[in-house]
Amino acid sequence: LDCPPMRVLVIDDEQALLHMMVTSLRGMGHEPEAVSSSRDTYEKIINETYDLIICDMKMPDIDGRQVYQFIQERRPELVAHLIFSSGDTVSVDNHEFFQETGCVFLPKPFLQKELKQALYKAATNAGLSKYASET
Repeated sequence: LDCPPMRVLVIDDEQALLHMMVTSLRGMGHEPEAVSSSRDTYEKIINETYDLIICDMKMPDIDGRQVYQFIQERRPELVAHLIFSSGDTVSVDNHEFFQETGCVFLPKPFLQKELKQALYKAATNAGLSKYASET
């Protein structure tokens, strides 16, 4: 399930986790960019182009649902490119949200193999043409 190099925006308020994600993604050959505040998140989503966006569900100044709504309003073409991560794997609300939106869910903590699977699944969902030959 190796993916060709992609630009990936990682949104999380935990600096250690951001660093780990960026390091993992870089190690897989991707071009990650990390943000931890709502202002930076919104700015990047509006002004930059990403293949995929990995977003934590729970953060102090913004949550995954707000990011989803923002993307839906401002960059609807990116909705299918979202991966949500959370340590709260039992939340019924979260499960319903993922089912309603069709977004990929990556439970925390995760192994590099699980991150790779989530990237591949989201890229396929997003219909990124570079994956068509690998499905």
